[in-house]
Amino acid sequence: MRKLIIIIITFTLLCAFTLTSCNKTLESTEITLTPSPSESVIITPSPSPTPTITEVAKPLELDITLHYYFAAPADNLEIKVDYEDWLSKEYNIDFEFHYPNRCSFTEVINLAVAAGDLDGLVILFTPQIVREWKEDDLIYPLSDFLEDNEAYNTTYPKLWKDAYTIDGEVWALAMGNDGNPSMFARSIRGDWLDTFGLSRPETVWELYEASKMFTYNDPDGNGIDDTFGMTSKDMWLMQDIFQAFDVRMNHVADALPIWNPNTNIWEDSMLKPEMVECLTLLAQMSSENVMDPDSFVHSSTVAKNKVKSGYYGGFFYWDSWVLSTERVVQETFPNAYMEAIYALKGNITTNINQYKISIGAPMVMTKTTPQPKEVINWYVNIFYGSDEGIYRGRYGIQGEQLGEEQFTLKDKTIYKNYYLDSEGVVRGYSAPGIIGGHPLYAQGIIYEIVYNSPDTEWNESTTTRVNSSLLRKKEWFDEALSWGGVYLLPEALKEPLSDKFLDIYSDLSAASFEAIKSAFEGEVPVSETLENYKEIAKQLGAQEVLDLANSELGKKSIQQY
Repeated sequence: MRKLIIIIITFTLLCAFTLTSCNKTLESTEITLTPSPSESVIITPSPSPTPTITEVAKPLELDITLHYYFAAPADNLEIKVDYEDWLSKEYNIDFEFHYPNRCSFTEVINLAVAAGDLDGLVILFTPQIVREWKEDDLIYPLSDFLEDNEAYNTTYPKLWKDAYTIDGEVWALAMGNDGNPSMFARSIRGDWLDTFGLSRPETVWELYEASKMFTYNDPDGNGIDDTFGMTSKDMWLMQDIFQAFDVRMNHVADALPIWNPNTNIWEDSMLKPEMVECLTLLAQMSSENVMDPDSFVHSSTVAKNKVKSGYYGGFFYWDSWVLSTERVVQETFPNAYMEAIYALKGNITTNINQYKISIGAPMVMTKTTPQPKEVINWYVNIFYGSDEGIYRGRYGIQGEQLGEEQFTLKDKTIYKNYYLDSEGVVRGYSAPGIIGGHPLYAQGIIYEIVYNSPDTEWNESTTTRVNSSLLRKKEWFDEALSWGGVYLLPEALKEPLSDKFLDIYSDLSAASFEAIKSAFEGEVPVSETLENYKEIAKQLGAQEVLDLANSELGKKSIQQY
């Protein structure tokens, strides 16, 4: 691993001197089969079995490479070492954790795996990378290795296995999640809407009108021209506007061939006449400062901070940010509050915004791993064979070392335990994050969380706030679900599954991005920039991608480049 460590250090230093933020990283992947959240399914866990030690011998070492391990690479170094040492002694296996800086993570692991210097288990950001590494013969299929593993066969959920099944083989293990719906929603200043007597916008045109008033009609009443309708980070934070026109972005906001749930066909949104309509409106919003004209210039961090400042009307991002942004804005403007819009109507009125059930990022095993069968079996035995192992992999052992239960499940309630630092401030335990959720909650949603610490006042206020936030999110989501504004995006239909798509997706993504950016900034007329894209896509062979994807559905493409 010496070469890997050198590469990690090099990229960490490079990242430290990089002024731009790392953006548009997919933090979780999704599954296809789950009960609808509208059913409010709650699964009460029964005790997990004790670790089932198969006949497979222990490996000598177990290497795990993560992009998040007790926070950033330079944080909690003592805790990182203690945890690694504790696991090594507890299981008599030499554990080694590697944690490149998040902003250079993909570059680091790609260099290391290509050089043959990346051993063991590795977390990847997306299923796309799993496919690429599979095609390049860099990783093992896992199914045969685990066919006799009892924990894998009884505790590990089938729908987590299905998420990374390719050609009948499981190629990655999901880190897991507790099963909450995962999706983007538009945050919008509810108090500013109240100022103008406006209801929460239901259509893209109502959003435009409200945001125009936010820009020009002094919504905060301070007599200063210092407010703006909304901001974005390119298409990433404005996907709902495209969706309203039925020119959809894919699950990471790229304008690439995408499956349309209303027509059950693969299409290229860039070729649709509705894209002209959408880009024309966005160009107008940019020129009028209704949409931040710097949206294709600044980072997502800058965009989020602009909304947090209290002077921007909102953005489109993970729905959890509606409430976290509200709390920050209220520190300066106590009467401010945010509303959530899960789907904007426009040219379509149903199946507008995609949601997913998060199952966590994929963990693969590289072909250079010594004792691969032993490694993957003991990883599963240790971290999925019992509640104890699950919590240790997710939350660590610090609470245990202090004689406390760090995380407790009882019926339908999660008890999260905290401590007081030397200054009497309530602190949470830093977590390794090796796994992301309890398998028995993979299809359920937990709505009640109780916070425990020596500070009873903090316990009460935090428990009230968190559960109130969960209920608000549930109400917003259930409302959109009730009128058909949101739909579950099947894993198999997130992107075309063909070698041709793997070959061209980067170039095709760059071409569509440049076309949309040019139109938004008014550099090139909308019709001309879309025609430029069409020509590039034709040369790249995008027609083959579209035709192959539709043939899998038994259909013929309705678009021609």
